[in-house]
Amino acid sequence: MSNSLNIILDSHGGGANSLAARAHLFIPGERVTGKVVLMLEEDTEISAVVVRFRGKCKTQVPHNEDAITHKFFMFAFEKRLFEGPFTLRADTHEWPFSFTFPEHYEMKSNPFRGVGCAGMSKSSTGRQPLLPSMSMHAGETEAHVQYKLQARVPRTFVDWKSKVSLNLTPVRLEALPDPHVISRKQVHAPWTQLYRYTENFVPRPLSSKEKFKSKFHAKSDNRSITFSFSASAPTGIVIGRPYPVTITLNTEPTDMVIPTFFLHSPRAHLDAHTNLCVPGSFHDHKAYKEQNIGLNNISTTNFEMQPNKPVTLKHVFPKLLHAPPTFSSISLARKYGLSIHFKITMLEEKFDVVCKFPEVTLFAAKMEDGVEEAINAVNQAAPRYEGPTAGPPIYEAGP
Repeated sequence: MSNSLNIILDSHGGGANSLAARAHLFIPGERVTGKVVLMLEEDTEISAVVVRFRGKCKTQVPHNEDAITHKFFMFAFEKRLFEGPFTLRADTHEWPFSFTFPEHYEMKSNPFRGVGCAGMSKSSTGRQPLLPSMSMHAGETEAHVQYKLQARVPRTFVDWKSKVSLNLTPVRLEALPDPHVISRKQVHAPWTQLYRYTENFVPRPLSSKEKFKSKFHAKSDNRSITFSFSASAPTGIVIGRPYPVTITLNTEPTDMVIPTFFLHSPRAHLDAHTNLCVPGSFHDHKAYKEQNIGLNNISTTNFEMQPNKPVTLKHVFPKLLHAPPTFSSISLARKYGLSIHFKITMLEEKFDVVCKFPEVTLFAAKMEDGVEEAINAVNQAAPRYEGPTAGPPIYEAGP
């Protein structure tokens, strides 16, 4: 046995085996309980055992050859679990602790002198809701909202320390501004594709020689089809709730028989936009985009699409989304965009399609019946496919 100091948290939010317990996920107002464990390999005099609980927001941007940092603590609590000096025998010693996540913090001063930053909240002082946990690091540019427990045993030279990070997600106490899914439609730019018919009146691609000739003069036996794709997706997303995404092949065919289109590998990504600023002689403001926060990327092949009939991909959004909801504070803001990616094949041609929704709002889960229910709402809203338990998800073709 060697000397060691550790923080062990009690399980919460649905049991020791829940994803919330493993991720140390909490909501405002929830109790954080656990114990500090000190293992001694020999009898040792201990002056104190201290545990500290803090919430911190930090932004940092490069400026000239230096970096400017803005940092403030939303709260800082400290408890002395053991008061010495006292000689503890070689053994394992435990001290329980308990804290409560506050629901708000007090912003006592405004370092930006009331100016604020673009895209940030202009409310400078007073009672503010706790910010959700987040971390963004790009070179010397950093943005962090962190909640940590630290245990410390003071020593003459080097203190014994132990740290645990906690993740906070806020909850909504009110319903959505619009109780229905807020959706929007995006249309991709159109393509025009040439083709011909076989002897059996089946569409076929042009040969290389036919493609070359078509560049210089039109042939009467060349056919063409103009098509585009549109996607409809929610722009108001509650974390922990599944939503559908609808994809439509848009075309006005002039022939009775047209080429067949196949849908491949639809997937969705959130694009996070982090705005941050620091105070200074002028207000340094940076905006960074983080792409590819993957959602439920549903792999499928050779799904035939009918012209002008929407195809609905169910439950694209996962049960637990590791992204903070949309928020804005005095020095840090987070917003999102959504992009729908898929591949289309038609007559041996491949098309990569992206439909973008530049403004998407992520809402926190709604706390209706208490803390435990809110945690469960975040963790248990699993995507449930309405069909066989094995195989690809069900796709709904519209009328």
